[in-house]
Amino acid sequence: MKINDIKGINETFEQVPSLEKVHVLEDGRHFFNEDHAKSANGSETSKGKDGKLVSKLKAVKYKTLEKGAKELTETTAAA
Repeated sequence: MKINDIKGINETFEQVPSLEKVHVLEDGRHFFNEDHAKSANGSETSKGKDGKLVSKLKAVKYKTLEKGAKELTETTAAA
């Protein structure tokens, strides 16, 4: 798994103690809000069966990591 900013994630955890998890997308982007991670790839609009426009989120894969997870150590990133 690619993580673009391990240092920034850990600094955010230090500055905002109420945060417990980070959601990391396959491309390395990260979000502390899971809803933001789920909508990170935008949406598609199409016509439904009734002819009305329907918006659907584009698929996104992410992994949720707890504060202090081994994947968030900077020595792991350097390896």
